[in-house]
Amino acid sequence: MEGDLEKMPSDISGGMQKRVGLARALALDPEILLLDEPTAGLDPISSGEIDGLILKLQRERRMASIVVTHDLHSARTIANSLALLNEGKVVIEGTFEGLQQSDIGFVKEFLQQS
Repeated sequence: MEGDLEKMPSDISGGMQKRVGLARALALDPEILLLDEPTAGLDPISSGEIDGLILKLQRERRMASIVVTHDLHSARTIANSLALLNEGKVVIEGTFEGLQQSDIGFVKEFLQQS
């Protein structure tokens, strides 16, 4: 992004905006990174890059992250454990594979629709 330092936030791509947001959050050297829909509105390539950055942060900084997302591909890529909520309540939690094995109707429908 070195060539984009003079640009206003509205002049950079969505992926760049997400990276800048991550950089701003990391400037505070948090122990836990909270992310809300980090891949929302991004194309699959940019989404993959953001997922890669999250994984890198988790690994290199030994940083925990809490990610809210509707992007199941991203969740499957970056999460060790997931919690699926419905109407503000946790319906199920566990690994992605564990969620796929669930007999709970809402869970099955959510995974099929997404």
